[in-house]
Amino acid sequence: MEKKFKEKKIQIRNPFDEVIHLYMNRKRANLEKVGLYIGQPVALEVLYQNPGLTQIEIASLCGVKAPTVHVMLERLAKKGIIEKRTLEKGLKTNGIYLTEQGEKIYHLAIQAQKQTDEEKFKGFTEEERQEFYQYLNRIKENLKRD
Repeated sequence: MEKKFKEKKIQIRNPFDEVIHLYMNRKRANLEKVGLYIGQPVALEVLYQNPGLTQIEIASLCGVKAPTVHVMLERLAKKGIIEKRTLEKGLKTNGIYLTEQGEKIYHLAIQAQKQTDEEKFKGFTEEERQEFYQYLNRIKENLKRD
């Protein structure tokens, strides 16, 4: 016997939440094509612009906790995208660098992000895009407040 469900309007999820959910799914799919997870492109960009940072510095610039970065870096190292180099002899502190393959992956990640942006803004004028970002910045500032 098949169970029947009542169709009720879900009040917890609103259109904004739905857009975020759909956007993240699309972004995830586009990044998976280049072998990356959602948070990894930000770390790659930080390392591309600042080679040799420590794990703590990367965490700070990415706005995430050090354990999160540790797991991310381990995954990237296993794929040959980054490498760790000892900064000074006798110290356990490592600088993190993109490998040649890592730089290629970084550029592919930029293309994946551009593709996601093109998909999300299909049918929007440049003026509408700019207005949208202004609204998002206002929302961001509202949410930063205590």
